[in-house]
Amino acid sequence: MAGKTPSQLASDAADAVRAINHLTRSPRDGFEYPGDVYSLVAGLSQMAAMLPQALDQAARLIVDLHEAGHLRSDKDQLGTTSARRTRAWSRRALRPTSCTAP
Repeated sequence: MAGKTPSQLASDAADAVRAINHLTRSPRDGFEYPGDVYSLVAGLSQMAAMLPQALDQAARLIVDLHEAGHLRSDKDQLGTTSARRTRAWSRRALRPTSCTAP
């Protein structure tokens, strides 16, 4: 973790989830015992529980920049709705998706 930016850490987390998705396509890959699945679900649950805080803090940074007059666009199209859109986007990112079981 040391020396990495928040963006790099988020990219690493996305890569890890992508790898988990590939490894869990087959019930035999990486799962020798039922406890292995339990550990996977526990780790993913822990990560999911922390995502709202990370997204809210990122959205808050955008809102703070906007309110301080430091948020700029080369097309001058930001306005007050951009900060609201960022907040709405972070909330939409947390909506549950359907589970695709075989």
